[in-house]
Amino acid sequence: MNHPLTWPEELNAIAGEQVQRHRRAHGWTAADLAERCAALGLPMSRSKVANLENGRARQEGIGIAELLVLGAALGVPPALLIFPIGEKVPVPILPGKPVDPWAAYLCFVGDLVDPALMPPNPNNPVPVYRQHTDAYLGYTTATRTNPTDPQAVDRHLTMLAAARVDMHRRGWTLPPIPPAVARALAEPLLGWGFTQDESGGLIDIRTSSATVPDWAPAEDPAPAGMTTGMTPATQGGDTAGGDER
Repeated sequence: MNHPLTWPEELNAIAGEQVQRHRRAHGWTAADLAERCAALGLPMSRSKVANLENGRARQEGIGIAELLVLGAALGVPPALLIFPIGEKVPVPILPGKPVDPWAAYLCFVGDLVDPALMPPNPNNPVPVYRQHTDAYLGYTTATRTNPTDPQAVDRHLTMLAAARVDMHRRGWTLPPIPPAVARALAEPLLGWGFTQDESGGLIDIRTSSATVPDWAPAEDPAPAGMTTGMTPATQGGDTAGGDER
């Protein structure tokens, strides 16, 4: 008599089904996939792959290292092996809480704040790093495709500077940026009272020996609603379903 699957077994079953689906799409055998995992540095037997796919390994489960290597071997983001975005496969993000795979994925990566699924965390770094990425891509795109629109360029630079200042104040590591972008950030960062060192790190000129320019404001100049750290649940009415990142 089959017993109802436990929550871990449900997740392992989804992962096994997705591994099998992607493996078959490549036309590989279980032994082929095992060999590719071994070539990436994690020895895995054919029987391990087969047991994962057919459910015999549900109680044993799939480890984080195995998930990462299987994703790399199959050529898919490892998260898609648990959150099959685009398929009608409810994913139990918590015990007894099945949700759409896209919503489950957003919860997993910290892009969605839903108190019913995950409690809000004011120290969640994901929205700030997401803003940094979006602003950086927006700036590089604007300078390449529409350099005659200074407002678009300045808007993305301002958002990028805001994100880097927020990261600095929270003690988070700043993502590296090209020297040309760092030079372009010099003036917006001064607006927050910061300058940059040679490595792209920030220096608070109000607490250092650096000279504060006369035009630098005494308070943060971020316009209302543009402060960093906001989640998609609170930015401009965005919803998980409408976020196409």
